[in-house]
Amino acid sequence: MIKINVSSKTIENFKTQVLSNFYDKKGNEKVFEKNEQNKKWKTTFSELNEIIKSKFEYHKKDLDLEKLITLSYKELYDLKVFIDDNEDSTKLTETQKDYFYTLYQRLNKPQYIDDLDITVCPYCNRNYIFNFKKTKSLNTIAQLDHFFDKSTYPYFSVSIFNLVPSCQTCNQRKSKKSDVIYHPFIESLNDDVKFKLKIKDSKFYYDKDSLEIEKEIVKNEEK
Repeated sequence: MIKINVSSKTIENFKTQVLSNFYDKKGNEKVFEKNEQNKKWKTTFSELNEIIKSKFEYHKKDLDLEKLITLSYKELYDLKVFIDDNEDSTKLTETQKDYFYTLYQRLNKPQYIDDLDITVCPYCNRNYIFNFKKTKSLNTIAQLDHFFDKSTYPYFSVSIFNLVPSCQTCNQRKSKKSDVIYHPFIESLNDDVKFKLKIKDSKFYYDKDSLEIEKEIVKNEEK
């Protein structure tokens, strides 16, 4: 697994993109709404922030949508623990959950991938992920994995450090796992583990029994 470096410019672009759902080009607040057959609602930036503040009234940090967008991994993990310990008070209605889901659905994912400047899945470091043009619009083959799944933690639907670009295979295999794997924004398997391939018998290099893989744990040691 490889580490993704997130620049301050990427974070600012991402935040601007999400908040543009609530403001016009002149900076005036506008209504954020959904008008579909089975889901119809309207809200504003101020109203959504009031929901967030009320749900996390007893949390140590004063939270709003803008802060949720940019929380670091450690802050997300701490908030996850708080949510797990306070399920009743932090629980959202189905409509309130959909506010966050819709923000994610309307996210310009190819732009986010482009800003991160990565071309390979950070989980497997094998499958390419890239953008392409289709009918004049930019698309991407990458999927965005919610490191902490959005069905359990809808608040993290558009938190930048919760959105990991990945290939389809890794996204599906990871599913809702989070605590037992590395987080690509803060660490790399390459920093902690080294693998060495030994050939026991060069005459039979094509035979799997003639190969040996050694693993060396280098975490907290000189690399």
